[in-house]
Amino acid sequence: MKLHCTLVLILTAILSSCTKKHSIEGSITGLGNDTLIIGYSNLNDPFKHPNTSNLKFEYDTIYSHDDQFFYDVKTQNPILVKIRPLKGFKKKDGSYFQTVKSDCFSLVVPQGKTIYITGTKNKNGVDCLIDGADFNTDYSKQRKQLLAYYIDQKKLYREIDSLKNIGVATTTIDSLWKVSNNIDRLLGKKYNLCTRTFRPRLKCLHRLVLWSTNKTVYKI
Repeated sequence: MKLHCTLVLILTAILSSCTKKHSIEGSITGLGNDTLIIGYSNLNDPFKHPNTSNLKFEYDTIYSHDDQFFYDVKTQNPILVKIRPLKGFKKKDGSYFQTVKSDCFSLVVPQGKTIYITGTKNKNGVDCLIDGADFNTDYSKQRKQLLAYYIDQKKLYREIDSLKNIGVATTTIDSLWKVSNNIDRLLGKKYNLCTRTFRPRLKCLHRLVLWSTNKTVYKI
């Protein structure tokens, strides 16, 4: 009888661990086994960021295994999360590129919800769908519209890095930087156009968290 009870407890523990829901659950084909840089900002601290343009981020790392990854937030408050796979960011000399937008993505984790990320990753970046909250669904759709520009920019970064390492004339590299800057300007316009729907949402979410007694509930 004692052995039977012990087996039941073990099975219960195994089943509960298998069915446990995490704050973020991801499955990205091509991600493989990688280190993921997690940046997160608490959306209810007005002293850290009185508006969404100067969010203060803290950082954490997790590991993906066979394209799968999970993350549990360390607070009960809604947070803004940025995720960046580490592989593919190294330059020829071993240093790292600045954040390349085709490789990283953002999401909001509301209190008590699980956010699901599915997609693919290749040398050009991460193409993903983020589900589990309306804001994230909108954001991932808008990001998809900009992804081609992000990819072009990343290709230029790689080409410039390669040319630097084989001693190509500075004028050639400068001309590529001009192309990259033009893409930056175009991206700025496209980003402002594409993100008009979810930028007010993030600001409204921020206000809702700060003034939670307000009876008007904004749908995240």
